[in-house]
Amino acid sequence: MINHHNAPKFGYAGYEYRPAIEHEDEEGVRKVTHFVHLNCDEEPDFVIDASPYAWLTLEEFQYHIDMKQGGVEKITEDQILDRFPELGGGYSAVIDIITELANGDLSPEEFRKFVLTEETEDA
Repeated sequence: MINHHNAPKFGYAGYEYRPAIEHEDEEGVRKVTHFVHLNCDEEPDFVIDASPYAWLTLEEFQYHIDMKQGGVEKITEDQILDRFPELGGGYSAVIDIITELANGDLSPEEFRKFVLTEETEDA
């Protein structure tokens, strides 16, 4: 059961999750409001619309922040390997490039340089 003593507090990408129990009904059931603060501001930046009966996990919080910042969830190398198991073992450079491109850490121009580099049998 949620209470003031087990409320999580964590941050991600400049945002901090500071939930607050604001309501308790006649039966003693507490309800949480999922406040998110930007750069430790005193006033919340926004509220996450999630179940009022449980705290968010770090992963759920990160998902909401990723969606707010660009609508695209960040992916991990493990997710790429799950989707493309044939890349497993020996293809770490390919996995790194795909992950960087998907997460916006690699420009499409740089990706094209990587993809369009031609290997010949003579090399």
